[in-house]
Amino acid sequence: MKNIYFSIIALFLATTIFAQDEIPPRPNPPKLVNDLTNTLNSGEQQQLERKLRAYNDSTSTQVVILIVPTYGQYDPNQFGVEVFDKWKIGQADKDNGLLITVAMQDRKMFINTGYGLEDVVPDGAASTIINEYMKPAFRNDNYYKGLDDATTIIFDLAAGKYTADKIANNDAGKGIGLGAFLIFFFIIITIISRIRRVRNHHMGGGSLDMITLMMLLGGSNRGHGGTFGDFNSGGGSFGGGGGGFGGFGGGMTGGGGAGGSW
Repeated sequence: MKNIYFSIIALFLATTIFAQDEIPPRPNPPKLVNDLTNTLNSGEQQQLERKLRAYNDSTSTQVVILIVPTYGQYDPNQFGVEVFDKWKIGQADKDNGLLITVAMQDRKMFINTGYGLEDVVPDGAASTIINEYMKPAFRNDNYYKGLDDATTIIFDLAAGKYTADKIANNDAGKGIGLGAFLIFFFIIITIISRIRRVRNHHMGGGSLDMITLMMLLGGSNRGHGGTFGDFNSGGGSFGGGGGGFGGFGGGMTGGGGAGGSW
């Protein structure tokens, strides 16, 4: 009988230790991008790390990416909650953390939000980010693109650039397209206006030669801070600056978020 009790206790302890080992320890030194499977190459990891560090430095909001082989015995939401609680993502007084987990063998992913971000990134918006941005890229084995697009949309939501309703209705991409069209239209109008002024006032209404036209086009581009469509134009690199990441701040999650598979 004693042997049975000892066996039960040993099995319980082994199960408990195994469960604890499935939750990765907090990274040391601290990092915001933690790929335990080498799914991303080193350059991709560095780019995402710079992007998330810059965002942390400017807003104090901590967005963390964790890629693991499997969720193990946990469902994706529970796994994320356990990591959140163990790592303390976000600031203690704001609970402004967000965790994206990806389990490669399970082909599943989940977005867990801290208490302070539940209104900014509600479950519906998180589900749209999963299904419309991450899933298509992941199915093409482009994991970097899926994570890069997802974090950009999260930043835009937090900044109030789009409402959660628009994200849930998949209107974010439409808004981006319209903005790009308006910028392009403005540049074209500016170029045409310059051409007309030069032709009317300096050339007596005659046609422009090719060299003059190229100079005008070049001057217009310089006036708008760089090549059209260049995300870094006029303000340095999006992912640059910010120094080292100082670590997690004691944030908590209430279990909100959404997940999916690919």
